[in-house]
Amino acid sequence: PVEKRGGSGRRSALPRAPSQVRDRAGMLPLAVMAPLVVATWFSYDVMAVVVPFLFQGTPELPRRGKHLDGFGPTDRAYIIINRLSSVLFVLHYAHHITHTPAVPTEAGSLSLLNTLVALPALFLAFDLLYWAWHRALHLGLAYPWVHKHHHRQVVPTRGIFDAINVHPVEFIVGEWLHLLAVMLVRPRAHAATAALFLVLMGAVRGQGMSGEVVWGGSASLTSPALPPAGVLTAANHTRLDVRLLQGAFSVRAHDLHHRVPNCNYGQYTMAWDRALGTYRGDDKGLAE
Repeated sequence: PVEKRGGSGRRSALPRAPSQVRDRAGMLPLAVMAPLVVATWFSYDVMAVVVPFLFQGTPELPRRGKHLDGFGPTDRAYIIINRLSSVLFVLHYAHHITHTPAVPTEAGSLSLLNTLVALPALFLAFDLLYWAWHRALHLGLAYPWVHKHHHRQVVPTRGIFDAINVHPVEFIVGEWLHLLAVMLVRPRAHAATAALFLVLMGAVRGQGMSGEVVWGGSASLTSPALPPAGVLTAANHTRLDVRLLQGAFSVRAHDLHHRVPNCNYGQYTMAWDRALGTYRGDDKGLAE
């Protein structure tokens, strides 16, 4: 409590709001950390099974280009490192939204601004940050040293494992951009909104260029519930010709990026690509 001296000289105790007494340095309870770690690690394997089941019977996109038939030692090492780093990211993210005083956590502090307004703002903010990061990975030495590894797969087929087969530098920066979006967006998102953002975008999805998603995000590797948007990200690295919301989500958008690397840099939507002139909707004029 905060002691305040009254007119009579006596001190009176005024209770602080819960958000003011949260300890920034405090650790997450083990009862929270353990399920997050397990769910984050194993949901990759679950996703690999769930996606083909959900979209069974969907026509396949034609295979144009050379397929990376097998994972080598470097591919496998990157996938393991990225899975481990995704666990650390989820723990860091959860700690931030529960231990940062500026992030409201009380049910009474829920409002239209920090929920329904803040949630789409988080997606748009992240997508702009990610568009810039992804674009930078195609410039100068960043492409041959970092991003080219992911583009060795011209014809993605393995879903989530092709998605996270990226250089660890690319993966780690892409993951933490989600947290940066939470820090930057105003009005400040409520902790519940930030948690929903984590579940929908599935931060651990494998920043490896998931493609165009409007109402969700990348593979939801942080939640056993496996939200629809997480499924869509994994679908982006299959040959399944999935189109939803009248084409707002289309696997073709990201599939085209693998064939034509100078277009379609967005993660969740193609909004910034359209606005910044890097969107390409078809493969007209490309050699078969």
